[in-house]
Amino acid sequence: MDNFKKEFRVGLIVFGVIGVVFAGFIWVAKGQVSSLSSRIAGVQGLISQQRTISSQLIELREDKDLAEKYERVMDVLVPTEKQIFDLKKWIENQAKTHGVEVVFDFAGNKTDPMESSLGNYPFSIKISGNVFDAASFISFLENQSPQFLMSFEDLSAGTNQSGSGQVALKGKVYFKANE
Repeated sequence: MDNFKKEFRVGLIVFGVIGVVFAGFIWVAKGQVSSLSSRIAGVQGLISQQRTISSQLIELREDKDLAEKYERVMDVLVPTEKQIFDLKKWIENQAKTHGVEVVFDFAGNKTDPMESSLGNYPFSIKISGNVFDAASFISFLENQSPQFLMSFEDLSAGTNQSGSGQVALKGKVYFKANE
């Protein structure tokens, strides 16, 4: 009988420890999901900001007095179609700097530039790594790219089986006619 009580207590203790570990795991996962949600909301705000900036650039172009300044900025920010193909390598290098892994592909048909508008290539990026590093990387691409003008149109985020962050991003990179 004493042996039964001893086994019962040991079993109860093991079951309790498993319960505590499981509850701890749920608590940690809940915090990460909440953090990820707030980061996604922040990135969506950045996407909205990028659209506003693009609209402002269009308005700036209509102002004849500032046309020369606009053209200088656009010459720096907007590559030619031939230079667009450096984007993949540049993004991969920036991903390494930010500690994330990326898969970049041009996806879809290009739109040719016209006299009064830029051309664009649609692209997709899959980002894997720490959620905060991924958010930092996306922010860098959107706000600090020294040579590519991009807009982001679709973003989805989650975690993979190992708990690492996964972000899928679709957008466009703009180009001017080859000189």
